[in-house]
Amino acid sequence: MFESLVNPAGDMAGVFEATDGTGYFYLCSLGNNQEGGILNAIWVFNGEPEFAQTELQILWSHDSRAVFLIIFGQLIAAFDTADCRGYGTGFPEGIELTFPPEILDRLPGQFTVHPYNVRVPQSPRSTIEQTEGQNFGVGSPSV
Repeated sequence: MFESLVNPAGDMAGVFEATDGTGYFYLCSLGNNQEGGILNAIWVFNGEPEFAQTELQILWSHDSRAVFLIIFGQLIAAFDTADCRGYGTGFPEGIELTFPPEILDRLPGQFTVHPYNVRVPQSPRSTIEQTEGQNFGVGSPSV
């Protein structure tokens, strides 16, 4: 399974790939006088996907500051493109995630956060109610 979406400027892409029993969400540079490549990666699952490709979406924020992975209409992972920081992991393993308000505020549409992770009230969107468990999933960019 493979899905990708390039931002409006054409210099970055959000890419989801599921092969050999593992799924990842990538933030990729597309070059522009420099070598393109993977800027950061978020592990999404091991095993066979529990969803069809039609139930998966990649969305960019209106300002291209964030790219989102949506599965079953729920936010699973996101990248902040300003610093290439990734948020999200463990679908549907029940790992708690924290998506910062500045990323959630950029989420287009009426999507929710995966219920195993962080619950976000519909209004105001920047208020975060965390589920019980440990805090995982804030990834540093690859260097």
